[in-house]
This record gives sequence, structure tokens and C-alpha cells, in this order.
Amino acid sequence: MDMLDVLKNHKINNGFVMHCFSSSLEIAKEIIKLGGYISIAGPVTFKNAKGLIDVAKYVPLDKLLVETDAPYLSPEPLRGRRNEPANVKYTAQKIADIKEISLELLAEATTKNAKGFYKIKNNWKNAKQIYIMWKTLYNASVKNLMEVQKVKVVVTLFAAGLVAETIALNVNGIIPKFVSVGICFIVGAITGFALRQK
Repeated sequence: MDMLDVLKNHKINNGFVMHCFSSSLEIAKEIIKLGGYISIAGPVTFKNAKGLIDVAKYVPLDKLLVETDAPYLSPEPLRGRRNEPANVKYTAQKIADIKEISLELLAEATTKNAKGFYKIKNNWKNAKQIYIMWKTLYNASVKNLMEVQKVKVVVTLFAAGLVAETIALNVNGIIPKFVSVGICFIVGAITGFALRQK
């Protein structure tokens, strides 16, 4: 309840997200009254998720987000394994089933909400290219996991994520191109140096 008191006493004009929501229906109702979004992750698929199922059923589509909380909280049927963004489909399908709507309708609504909240512009061509680049780097790192020190893999993954995020910021007009190129160059140089170390 301390959290609710803070939110009530400090007006947030641009909205807010309750990440990986796991509280009660009563608190969810209060969050929505205050203008917040409820973001639901993998635990809604768990067998003991009665309270979260009630929340998913209640939250209006225009106040709902879906997430993975990767690498944690893998949804059923992958519970106990390392989570990843692709697994969001299981969570989304469960919520769609709870609400008795199609997965397509849920995906359309939650995508619209995420784009609106995070001010994401429509540029799917570039977004797809960024995803392909990240996935390629990720797969290459995993493939070499047995051949290099684990710390080098971590460095590579971090660098890949940072570069992808930097390009995304440029694509969406948040930072200029020359800043994006500069950051990518610096990250590449540091990563190259780190990977050459024994």
C-alpha cells in the first residue's frame, strides 16, 4: 500500500507501467484509476495463478501490456527454463484465453499500448533488421560458448544488445545518426579489445 500512497501523492502526467504485476485485483483497480498500465508476465500461466487470472480478466485491453521478464519467469510449458522474448506468445495466448478473445486482438491492443506508452514510431523494416542483427550475434555467441570463456560471451551479448538499442533509438528519432554511429564504434572497439584478452 505504500506504493499506492506514493502514486496518489505524486501525480504522474505521462502514465506509468506496473512491471511484472503480481499483486491483487484490488490494487490493479487502483493502478488503473491512477492512469497506469498493468503488465502481465509468465506467472499468469502457472497453475496457482488464480489471483493473477482474475487481474488479467478484469484489466481493460487499453490498459494491458504483456511481457516476459526474461531471463526469468518462463511461462508454462517452459517453466524452470531460461526465459527469452519469443516466449511471450505463451503468456499472450493464456491472457487471450482468459479474456475469451483471439490472440490477434490481444496482440493488436497490447502492441498499440506499448507503442503509445514508449513513443515507438512505425518503422517495421528497420525494426526487423535490428532483430535479425541481434539474433545473429546472439546465435553466434551461443554457438561459441564452449570455445571461449563465458565472460567473453557476456561481453559480446552486452555489446550486441547495446548496439541494437542504440540503432533503435536512432531509428525512432531519439538520438541523431552521428551519435548512434559513434556509440556503435566505441562499443565495437571496446568489445574487440576485450575479446582479444586471454
